[in-house]
Amino acid sequence: MQTIAQDTGRHQLGFRPLEQEQQIERLAIEGQLPPWLSGSLLRTGPSKWDLGGQRLNHWFDGLAMLHRFSICDGEVSYGNRFLRGKAFRAAEQTGRLGFQEFASDPCRSLFRRLATLFVTPEITDNAAINITRLGEQYMAMTESPMPVTFDPQTLQTLNVEAPRPGTLPTAHPHRDPASGELIGYTTKLGARSKYQLFTQAPGRRPRVLKSIAVQEPAYMHSFALTERYAVLVAGPLVVKPIELALKRGGLIKSFHWKPDRGTQIYVLDRHSGDRIANLETDALFCFHHINAFERDGEIIMDLVGYDDPGVIERFYWDAIDAGSRKGAPPTVRRYRLPLSGGHVTVEQVADCVIEMPRINYARCNGGAYRYAYGIGDGPSSGWESTPIVKLDVERGCQSFSTQSGAVLICSCLTPRRCRSALGHTFLTTSPSASTASSTPMNKAERLRLRAAATALTLLSGAVMMSAGYVGHTECWITAGFITTPGGSLILAAFVLARKGDPDDHTVARTDSHVARRGGSIAATLLSGGVMVLAGYAGSAWGWGLAAPLATVGGLVVGVAFALNRPRARASTQ
Repeated sequence: MQTIAQDTGRHQLGFRPLEQEQQIERLAIEGQLPPWLSGSLLRTGPSKWDLGGQRLNHWFDGLAMLHRFSICDGEVSYGNRFLRGKAFRAAEQTGRLGFQEFASDPCRSLFRRLATLFVTPEITDNAAINITRLGEQYMAMTESPMPVTFDPQTLQTLNVEAPRPGTLPTAHPHRDPASGELIGYTTKLGARSKYQLFTQAPGRRPRVLKSIAVQEPAYMHSFALTERYAVLVAGPLVVKPIELALKRGGLIKSFHWKPDRGTQIYVLDRHSGDRIANLETDALFCFHHINAFERDGEIIMDLVGYDDPGVIERFYWDAIDAGSRKGAPPTVRRYRLPLSGGHVTVEQVADCVIEMPRINYARCNGGAYRYAYGIGDGPSSGWESTPIVKLDVERGCQSFSTQSGAVLICSCLTPRRCRSALGHTFLTTSPSASTASSTPMNKAERLRLRAAATALTLLSGAVMMSAGYVGHTECWITAGFITTPGGSLILAAFVLARKGDPDDHTVARTDSHVARRGGSIAATLLSGGVMVLAGYAGSAWGWGLAAPLATVGGLVVGVAFALNRPRARASTQ
């Protein structure tokens, strides 16, 4: 069993192995969960570092384990299982690594390492970094082109998927809520290395949108995405691909920090792949982007940045055991990227130390936002104090002290309907309906909601026509009262129609959004007026004239529905 030479404080559980797979129906809870909170949190992370015949060098390299925390009715259940891909099976059978990891390798001979220059090397599927969803597939990912699918209910490993392009794809792709596509990048290493922007639709192979040739590729962990652009930030931690075959010690040992090179920033059209701008800024190392959005001809890009890559060294086991504080601490930085070219500016957003940042992804990714949450930086401030941090990009940070817990790695929330028993996947809701996440649902559920919306729309039209009829035959004051329930019915229809849209459709609160909403309101009012006129015309001049007027009213309300639909933005996760 792996042990830690020195007590790492209250958060040491994140550095201890977890080798027992278990299902716990009800966890003990300190305090009280809000009644609206329900959902399942799926996580992946390193869990085993001592393989029997080999001790892994780095915390990132541990064998991946899936975790599931299910919340409903104030209770939490838990389950975990190892991700049983080929990397796990090789380690179980031999007691040693079978594949190169981030900072550990299988100690191959020089001949076998040189052979990788001429044949495709075997690639790890030890997906201990992130979880995402593509269509109905849930996938665990690492920085290799071999995602692993698993069952989100049982956590059973299902299959190693077909390889993605390149050698080092990001483990943090974004997800387009309209199409369900994943949007990501990869670094292809070889004699002609390149960065590649790609998309992947459910059930289809990845499609490369753009390739950018590069002599010494940079290590990139994540990237930024706005409504129209993808932004790759290539810092000066770079590699000569031939060194990957010659050096021992894992992938990252072949990368070298060359701060004089500065940082290259590539802005690409996320739909066509066209290169929009090539920009430069000072040397920067980054694991995680926070968010990015467009404003006034520039991209505002927020990320957690370091002045050097020393944070990587802090997670070697020798450094963890020694309590090393080597390297620069992270800072929250805001970069302003002029789309027409020019000088990149940067400012520090807050004084707090934060990592693993998370935003309200479904509502805010790619658009203006205010809040992010993360963990305090244990390696810089000491593992004995790792608070939860709330970042307000307008006012700074607020820390929430924690009594115990484990160091977290990237996670994925999988919303579903809340059921009466624990152990299912749940829908994440919020106290306010205006900020609730949309519910992923199947096609039949969406069709039922749309059918209900259509029925309410027809009923609303009939009520409005009856108001016109009453106005002509009796009294317009009475007709005015009749239009009130007609308006309520059409509003209810709008709500059902929005719920019946594809999962995670969200909008940024932009000028375009306000214009669309205003147009929807205007079209709704016009439609109501036309339907009232149709009822009046039927009473006064005959129902043969009322029919075409009602048709026009239906077309106008259709326009209102179209304008009311949320425009999709890229979303993950």
